[in-house]
Amino acid sequence: MLTYYINEFVVFSFLGWVYESIFCTVRKHHWQNRGFLFGPVCPIYGSCVVLGDLLFRMISRKTGVEWSATPLWEVFLAAMLGSAVIEFLTSYILEKRFHATWWDYSHLPLNIQGRISLLTSLGFGAGGTIIFRYILPLSDRILKGIPEVPALLISYVFIAVMAADLALTEASLSDLLTQIQTRQAQLDEEMEQRYARLEERGAKFSEAKAAAVQKLNTGFRGLNTLEHKLQRRHGRFMSLVQRNVLQNIHHFQSEDQNSIAESLKAKLREKRKRNRHPDDP
Repeated sequence: MLTYYINEFVVFSFLGWVYESIFCTVRKHHWQNRGFLFGPVCPIYGSCVVLGDLLFRMISRKTGVEWSATPLWEVFLAAMLGSAVIEFLTSYILEKRFHATWWDYSHLPLNIQGRISLLTSLGFGAGGTIIFRYILPLSDRILKGIPEVPALLISYVFIAVMAADLALTEASLSDLLTQIQTRQAQLDEEMEQRYARLEERGAKFSEAKAAAVQKLNTGFRGLNTLEHKLQRRHGRFMSLVQRNVLQNIHHFQSEDQNSIAESLKAKLREKRKRNRHPDDP
């Protein structure tokens, strides 16, 4: 039975990735490889379906009523509340681990810390009702129709691939955060040095305020030049996994890190446009 739930988890993680990628691609008007992991899976969807399947089967055994006969309003309520709990916990854990947020519902009414909102939970409730009432019975027949040995081998392959994906994403994201923090420290150090030099110049030429202002502006232009250089440098060294992770992160907890991340995202967008139209000036 464990093999069945592993395969079910992967199938619905993939279907969740398909839904997320299509929805976000249509909204952003360019391809979006959604999800925390690099591969074509969104584990939060697979987790919701497996937990819901286990819950309905447990209730069915206790009540003696087939879970497929559960009233639609009960299925909707369970899917809505269950998805809200899992989404909130997932957002909290990812934020505490990586100091970053993958989604933010702060702009929607009736949200809780931007992690969940009533509107999105209602949407997941409706989607969950369709899945549990219509799609899950179909996948149940397909998965149970696979012979035991092939099903076991498939589950082993799924586990190995997802474990490798998780390790790769974890390492790449940790390295990306280190790069951003290093870049932030470099900028802070360079800014302190430039301000110190500007203050020295200002003390020597305090009577020439206009010249001091001009030098101050020059210093800021120098800082911007340095920032662009560091952006290009770090953009070149980002791996494909890191680029994907960076694009999917909504924002970082630190405003400085968030600013750096947005600058890197802008550079990646510019590079994607240039690759798409190589003949453009």
